Amino acid sequence: MTVITRGTRAYARRAILRGAVGGAATAAVGAVLAACGSSATPVAPTSAATTVAPTAAKPAATTASTSAPAAAATAPASAATTGATAATTGGATAAGSATAASPAASAASAAGGMTAAAVDGKVPSPNPQIGVPDAYLKLPPSFKSVAMTPGNKGSKVSAYVINYDPPIPPRDSNKYWQELEKRLGVTYDVIQSPAATYQEKTTALIAGGDLPDLVFLDTAGAPDLNKAILQGAFADLSSFLTGDALKDYPNLAAFAPVLWKNVSLNKKIYGVPRPRFLANNGFYFRQDWADKVGFSTQKNADDVFNMFVGMSKNHPDGGTGTTFGLSASSPRPQFGIDILKGMFRAPNEWRLNPDGTLTRDYETDEYRQTVDFARRLWAAGGYHPDSTNLSTNQNKDLMAGGKIGAYNDGLAGLMGAGIRGRAKTVNPSALVTGWSPPGFDGGKPVYNKYIGYFGFTAISAKAAKDKERVKELLRIVNYFASPFGSEENIFLSKGIEGVHYTMQNGNPILNDLGKAEIGVNSGVQGVIVGLTNPPPVAFYDPPSDGPDMQKVQSNLLANAIDSAVWGYYSPTNSSKGAELAQLQADALTAVVTGRDPMSAWDTFLKDWRSRGGDQIRKEYQDAIKGA
Repeated sequence: MTVITRGTRAYARRAILRGAVGGAATAAVGAVLAACGSSATPVAPTSAATTVAPTAAKPAATTASTSAPAAAATAPASAATTGATAATTGGATAAGSATAASPAASAASAAGGMTAAAVDGKVPSPNPQIGVPDAYLKLPPSFKSVAMTPGNKGSKVSAYVINYDPPIPPRDSNKYWQELEKRLGVTYDVIQSPAATYQEKTTALIAGGDLPDLVFLDTAGAPDLNKAILQGAFADLSSFLTGDALKDYPNLAAFAPVLWKNVSLNKKIYGVPRPRFLANNGFYFRQDWADKVGFSTQKNADDVFNMFVGMSKNHPDGGTGTTFGLSASSPRPQFGIDILKGMFRAPNEWRLNPDGTLTRDYETDEYRQTVDFARRLWAAGGYHPDSTNLSTNQNKDLMAGGKIGAYNDGLAGLMGAGIRGRAKTVNPSALVTGWSPPGFDGGKPVYNKYIGYFGFTAISAKAAKDKERVKELLRIVNYFASPFGSEENIFLSKGIEGVHYTMQNGNPILNDLGKAEIGVNSGVQGVIVGLTNPPPVAFYDPPSDGPDMQKVQSNLLANAIDSAVWGYYSPTNSSKGAELAQLQADALTAVVTGRDPMSAWDTFLKDWRSRGGDQIRKEYQDAIKGA
């Protein structure tokens, strides 16, 4: 478990949670940090609509560091089981929303072709060690991943879950729920928390003291939950989920070691993560527009600048309508900074310096150069003029309708029935993919990797008083993590054949009863079993989108860096993170849109430090040193 200074990109998390991928599943694979690439000091190009030579920049205080805190306890080795590999977003990957996928695959993919030869419909990851997922062209043959009934006969298990759907019908009128209890071997009681009131309801639940056995915790969305964990509301599961002990739960052992490191809090494991893609945040990008304005590939920041201006000025839609290169989403618009800063090799939130101190990305010369890049791009007309007010859903509509060339969103909603499919219904020649930026100077960029999971499932301290009870509860969570294509996973995500789904072209497709009793928007599995899920894979309709996503993930993760504070807790970040995120968004908007000069960024930094930034830094530094 971890606290992330995520206020500046909260929009992406919610968008991801609701974004459907037209496929069968997606979740998490191991990833080792890739190198940052060139350590040259970034320099921002100074052109407006045309390219000019870059100006010299003041050297950064430190080069980009990929140093991250050591793993919690001993990280488990990745088990050689039937798991799939990858990592998706913080939410819905539309296991239940796909239309029937044809088993046939396109010979070449739009994102650069298949990364490996398909074997029985599976395109193996070309680089699983950094988190690139396997891709599938069709559902694999079914297999069993859990040999025994996980629960003890006659046992009762209670759970608390988050729900983005209408409430799931109760057990007495829910065939899926009834069948689940038979398969688990227990009576399974579930409290469903609506997503809109999750933070308030969870806080009240903990304050009441009578916690369910299994509790889904989203500490990114509700960081104060970390305090409850450290005060003993939930069990330390490190002895059960590390080393040889983890082998008792093979589906959990298939999770990448990086997930167990990232989900830790001060090097202790308090829960089982819900895996997601490690390359989670990115630009939806009109590659066909880039081709038309003369920048099919971009070698440096000047090319990127001129490409986005060209998308605004040169009618890449082939008509006479108004188009724009980039757009941003409110609230707290970021103008694509989280992706653009990769060109200048800015850190992922916090950089750990050789002397043990931390530097926030805002404070670096690399970030400042990114802000200046965005400021000049705005002045040149590269952004949609309403970027400060547009919602994520409005940007989805603009992208699908051929009005913008790029915007920042969760990559889970890119392929299949997501933005790519929507854009093709408007213009069959539209090609939407995920954008990989160049280094500003022609060298390697960096990519701010996602933490790799959305929430985790903890066990209440009360339930954990009995060691055997903990093992039973973990066996149930292990069942929920059954891998893609397994008999258990198909049931968990689709229910009972002939009751909740029918097979169409080799794929299980939910009917109306299945959508009502299982739920379709909460994640890769049913709502009431959404405590965890298997590592994600790339599987979509059309099938060729799977290798395309694999290619997008591969390109981004090749240069991925972690945040130095993942796995550590700052009380001030929990209490003031939202306030400081708004402060940053206001300052960024004022500078980028030209309301304030670039020098105003220094004023923002002073305010940020005095209003909590320096205290957050100290708390993280102390946690890293003392853990």
